[in-house]
Amino acid sequence: MQDSLRKQHLQYPGDASPEVRSGVIAALDDLQQGYKDRDLTKLPGMVHRLFPADAEVLLLGTAGSPLESIHGQQEAERFIASDWQLWGNMRLNGAESAVWSSGDVAWSATLGQVDWKNGSRPLRLTAVLKRNGSVWQFRQIQFQWNDGDPEAGDVLQPALYLRLAKKALQSVEDVWR
Repeated sequence: MQDSLRKQHLQYPGDASPEVRSGVIAALDDLQQGYKDRDLTKLPGMVHRLFPADAEVLLLGTAGSPLESIHGQQEAERFIASDWQLWGNMRLNGAESAVWSSGDVAWSATLGQVDWKNGSRPLRLTAVLKRNGSVWQFRQIQFQWNDGDPEAGDVLQPALYLRLAKKALQSVEDVWR
């Protein structure tokens, strides 16, 4: 039930033109490829392509702490390098993103997940991008866990207790990462 509800909010593809949608998804795919490869030698080039050097950039991580609120291209590079070294494997479904736009600004919502050796956790990524010439660059990215809260009827389901235990364990693991 929760999984279908998560996907429902992205059934509407947004109002972006096909050209804008294609450019935004290309940026999301570039970010995904970097998270897949985790090649620190390619990180500066990826950050240069995806984040403007002369404008404010904001990245908000899943931890919600001030350490996960990053400003600027250089801090974005450090943030992503840390993710690549310490975080699980992020997988985004960029092709199914919802994308809206107005002029040279676009915003998107994308679902994915983060995989670890002992399990995975659903993720939602929202982003604001601005067109810079012919490419779209991120001005803001927010990573959010997309677990959702249990519904009243879930109390009678044994799977709820397993999910709560996993969530508690992941919270403890997140503190130690």
